Amino acid sequence: GALEAGDTIVVDTTDDGADADLGDDECATASGACTLRAALYTAQAIHEDGVTTVIEVPAGEYVLDEDLYLYNANVVVRGAGAGQTIVRATDSRHLTLNRDGELIVTLEDMTFTGGVANVQDPLGGSIYSNAGTVTVRRMHFEDNSAGWSGGAIASLGDLFPNTLVVEDSTFVANTAALN
Repeated sequence: GALEAGDTIVVDTTDDGADADLGDDECATASGACTLRAALYTAQAIHEDGVTTVIEVPAGEYVLDEDLYLYNANVVVRGAGAGQTIVRATDSRHLTLNRDGELIVTLEDMTFTGGVANVQDPLGGSIYSNAGTVTVRRMHFEDNSAGWSGGAIASLGDLFPNTLVVEDSTFVANTAALN
């Protein structure tokens, strides 16, 4: 049914795939599944300032074909545990955040691994945040790399205030070429 800001969106497949645009208030790919990518798209589409939408990501390994993006959202993305919900990037980073409104993102209880920020876009191997508030809680970042800086996370804030909060998280074997 129709989702509204403040609802909980439950990811129901480890596959990656874009939302099918069946309606901004439904999380569904062309096959009808709710992928992590489609859940983030839906959370952004139904966003209302000051209202938090929760995305539940069950245990499993989620392989991303390209970056996930958020521009305007207030969202908590909650896994089943750092060793149980594993999000693996292939030739991309996990999450790119560029603010176009309210952007408050909390990531909890997941592992982000394999993220790469390449030469064309060299900051933040796992997460690149250019504005907003990002909280990582009970997260594990492993084997992410950046061509310049921010092996796991680059938090910049060029145009807008940017806040990064890290709680009870681990960083293992993340690398950056410059620092």
